[in-house]
Amino acid sequence: MELDFDGVGVFASAFFNFAIGQLLRDISLESLNRCLKLKNLSNNGQSILESVIENAKRYYSDEQYKQAVDSVSEEYAASFSVMTINITVRAEVVDIRGDTLRREDIFLVDTNVWLWQTYTHSVASNQNDLARINTYTSYLAHGSIILKIHTWSSHPVSA
Repeated sequence: MELDFDGVGVFASAFFNFAIGQLLRDISLESLNRCLKLKNLSNNGQSILESVIENAKRYYSDEQYKQAVDSVSEEYAASFSVMTINITVRAEVVDIRGDTLRREDIFLVDTNVWLWQTYTHSVASNQNDLARINTYTSYLAHGSIILKIHTWSSHPVSA
């Protein structure tokens, strides 16, 4: 099997954990290397993948380590179930390439858009990426955005 990362500029360890790391539960690293070919993986992507593989090898070979990781993961997941939020969102998805934004429009913007706008040079790996970022930037510039951004320290910042 071949995974081609052509055009991929941002990598998440969660992807590699799910797509590759868990394979080491059932097969050896040597077998994985024989069966899996990686194409156009950047140095950054390679570094993340190597960390994921090292962590997976330890996780699946060291029972004490596995139990410790599982315990911490379960505690962390349980901390999110303290409060249940039940909301109903009525929304309309629009194609911003043909929509005209009005000042009274209230909308949510995917966090990826904020990433693209803030770190344009880090995430734009080709002209299509730049065109997409410019489309969002132009669209958002015509509206009055009401948004509260919460930082990791939980202090609200108005944008």
